Amino acid sequence: MSVAAKTMFIFGVYLGLFGLSMIFTPNLVASLFDVTFELWMARVIGVIQICIAIHYFIAVYEENMSLFYSDGACEADSVPVLHHSCRA
Repeated sequence: MSVAAKTMFIFGVYLGLFGLSMIFTPNLVASLFDVTFELWMARVIGVIQICIAIHYFIAVYEENMSLFYSDGACEADSVPVLHHSCRA
């Protein structure tokens, strides 16, 4: 398993666990982040997170390098200030 695959696997586990917590304990998650939302919205977000986690697990199992590279490019574009400050 490559380093990119291990990273995607760990992130998939994180997404899966957070998705399960959004489904089964949405009030606890809301109190941790000091937000308010409808319970059905939290559960829908949790299901979407679990679906993305399954997508990552399949990519890790198949060593889908194109997903690893595209995901890294999306992360780099979403946080340009952080990446710019790290290039010293």
